[in-house]
Amino acid sequence: MAGSGEEAAAAAVVQNKKVVLRRHVTGFPTEDDMEITVGTTEQRVPAGLTAVLIKNLYLSCDPWMRGRMSKHDDGANVPASDFVIGEAMVNYGVGKVIDSTHPEFIAGDLVWGMSGWEEYTLVTQPESLHKINHADLPLSYYTGVLGMPGLTAYAGFTQVARPNKGDFVFVSAASGAVGQVVGQLAKIAGCYVVGSAGSDEKVSLLKTKFGYDDAFNYKSETDLSAALKRCLPNGIDIYFDNVGGTTLDAALLHMRHGGRVAVCGMISQYNLEERDGLRNLFCIIPKSIRVEGFNVSRFFHLYARFEEEMAGYIKDGKVAVVEDVVEGIESAPAALIGLFSGKNIGRVPLGQQISYFEKTRAQILENMEEEAASDFFKTALFIVAAGSNDILDYLSPSRLNELGARKFVVSDIGPLGCIPYVRALEFMPTGECSASANRVTEGYNKKLKRMVEKMNQEMGPESKFVYVNTKEFGSAEAEEGTRSNGKNDDLGGSSSTKPEGGLIQKLSEEASTIATKILMRHASDGLPRGRYRKTFQRAKYRHRERVGVEVELPRRFLVSRFRRN
Repeated sequence: MAGSGEEAAAAAVVQNKKVVLRRHVTGFPTEDDMEITVGTTEQRVPAGLTAVLIKNLYLSCDPWMRGRMSKHDDGANVPASDFVIGEAMVNYGVGKVIDSTHPEFIAGDLVWGMSGWEEYTLVTQPESLHKINHADLPLSYYTGVLGMPGLTAYAGFTQVARPNKGDFVFVSAASGAVGQVVGQLAKIAGCYVVGSAGSDEKVSLLKTKFGYDDAFNYKSETDLSAALKRCLPNGIDIYFDNVGGTTLDAALLHMRHGGRVAVCGMISQYNLEERDGLRNLFCIIPKSIRVEGFNVSRFFHLYARFEEEMAGYIKDGKVAVVEDVVEGIESAPAALIGLFSGKNIGRVPLGQQISYFEKTRAQILENMEEEAASDFFKTALFIVAAGSNDILDYLSPSRLNELGARKFVVSDIGPLGCIPYVRALEFMPTGECSASANRVTEGYNKKLKRMVEKMNQEMGPESKFVYVNTKEFGSAEAEEGTRSNGKNDDLGGSSSTKPEGGLIQKLSEEASTIATKILMRHASDGLPRGRYRKTFQRAKYRHRERVGVEVELPRRFLVSRFRRN
């Protein structure tokens, strides 16, 4: 048993961000139905309580959560209780034990089980947690192939569908976390497997990565029954149903005698106020079809066997894994909504961009003395710009700081209501902008400015953060080669003076040459060569002190960067 906190006079109190439900949902959910709140948590289990405090490392995002976002009448036949408004939403996750008063868990244990959509969760029913026995595999696998989705696929296929060698198997939502595992288990069992998915890219993935014998894009098929007849001319022995609705109805027509339908989910119906009915149920009588719904909670007693078997398949290369991972709890609402739209929710978050910088940093270190490289990073200017598709992660400057960065320019979001896409959506007359979109932008920018001011206070005397108001930007025409020596003489504002020790000092010739080669290789790929004109914006901002900027970088690099953005 880990210490209950009595050994320390006071436990640390840390920030705890969480995703909470703002209101119960009817119909299709939106990101606005959820919100991110920030609280605090003490890093120990409260005295007198048998529980485990975990730091969440990965959280799962699954369609079944949609059902808990609605308000159900008392006594309604639902598998789990409704989410409580204002409290953290819950799902399965992977975490590290911080403190425990339960005899089976100690600080440092890696576990997976039901957890909150938050940074830290106090688990008051530790019996529901599972220790991770294969930490040599990616921990994120325990939210997927080695976690609840994997067990769902394993139990549903082996215990409900009960395959025989040579069976013809059809899997809907086949590229999902459950479907991709079902298909591969079916191939291991010696079955012929066909899957359906919502894009040509996913169809290709099924056949090239997961070993499906055939697959089709249900969105481009005008007749699902005809598609099934084409791909499975001999009929279906096992249908693993993840979607319900018209796909289930079509599959019933093609079931063979004694066929089995394992009903795992009905994602096509979750957001409908009036759900689709079935017209082909008559098929189950003459064909002796067995239709069985199941919930993974029935099969947790199989988990130890499943974990060893599945880990072996992964290590032997018999089961491939494709994950769609987004970074940061702030991304969770969009990730959940993306499940129901069929969109790829994978993005390149700001944190991942910093990881790319780590690689560039390593390249620079290979070509420079460590002391010179350190000076280079300290005097370089890091611009953090949040655009219409970006959200600034407030931890990113901290990560950059750890890599040696000290000088930051943080740009706010420009008037989104004036971009063509927003104006078209709201049918704005020519020359007019959306006032409502601009009000949202202004609210974001106010909070961003306060955050930058806080960073100046908290990140130490060596670090400086400058907030740039894009409304005060001016426009200028830039042409490759129009400035001698490629110097950006007035990027630092209207001040013409360049005091010693300004925001960026002139780079040494060696550092400039090496950095330019690396940056040009990454920034200029695919850009047109030769002379061209490009309007770009130059900052005209004020700060507590006037800052002069002098950077020895070629003009083409600067223009190229603005061109890409």
